[in-house]
Amino acid sequence: MKHQNRAENKSIELVEMEGPPPLHGLTFRRCRGEDDFPAVARVSNISWEADLVDLHMTAKDLKDDFERPVNFDPAKDMVIAEIDGRIIGMSKITWKRRLNDLIVYCPFVVLLPEFRGHGIRRSLLRHCEVRAREVSSAHPAGASKFLEVWSATEPNSWKSILGCEGYSPSWDILEMVRDGLDRIPELPLPPGIEVRPVRPQDVRKIWDAAKEALRDDKSFSEENWGDLAFEKLSGDPRFTPELWQIAWDSDEVVGGVHNFIDRTENEGLGRKWGHTEHIFVRRRWRNRGIAKALIARSLKVIRDAGMDAATLDVDAENPSRALQLYEGLGFRMCRQFTVYRKGL
Repeated sequence: MKHQNRAENKSIELVEMEGPPPLHGLTFRRCRGEDDFPAVARVSNISWEADLVDLHMTAKDLKDDFERPVNFDPAKDMVIAEIDGRIIGMSKITWKRRLNDLIVYCPFVVLLPEFRGHGIRRSLLRHCEVRAREVSSAHPAGASKFLEVWSATEPNSWKSILGCEGYSPSWDILEMVRDGLDRIPELPLPPGIEVRPVRPQDVRKIWDAAKEALRDDKSFSEENWGDLAFEKLSGDPRFTPELWQIAWDSDEVVGGVHNFIDRTENEGLGRKWGHTEHIFVRRRWRNRGIAKALIARSLKVIRDAGMDAATLDVDAENPSRALQLYEGLGFRMCRQFTVYRKGL
């Protein structure tokens, strides 16, 4: 039976939920926009910490998503949960195109720990699923369609809900960290391969080369590498091409590491980490030690920028044996995440 929430402010668009928990003062509504962003960011960060996730969101992150959304309609795809006017949770649904005619619909649901155990988060998740089915009706009928969401592999509240709601483990992602940035090995590049500073006119060529090389990854999506994603690069504070390590063979991009430092995240989590991400080598240059040499150079760049550790994420079953490569350079697993799927 559907329930229509009520609120004193009639200008707020309320949201019908399927069987919401009967808590006094609980309402579900659409996002007001910028006025909600600080509270939603705070709730997300507290929820993530309780769910064993090291991420940090800011109001600016939310503003960027609303101003230039990718496969996300702010007016329909986000729901705020509040009690007596206090924001306590939020849900959001987006979608991505993966390889082999696969489309995944990605629920994102956060809730303050003190309000868990009443069915609020489960109600928000189910609403995401309903909205995903609506969105999917406009997508090709012949495509494979799944709900896809991730959780820390260690026991936590979010993982328990996913299990109860019929989500099944699909694959694991390892968060790896190199705790110290001393004793970094000197690893030469093969003859004819060199690293050059990134010029503004090089960025699109590097982007396209990385997109080509990373298509093998399970997490690859067209949206993450589309034209809009590229256009948004320049406004992202994590866009630091001066830290990138890009290998060239004459005028051909061979491979690279898109290093960045998220200073807001570091401040929020109380650490000094740099990220060695989007590690790639194009096929014709693989198995020549290029990735290993570029990562070693990246560790030095991150160290020289004042960081005391470096991190990266890797598919636990990466077919290119990346895990052994990273362990050989001193990285260790610090946390494991599981990607879950459910048929739409």
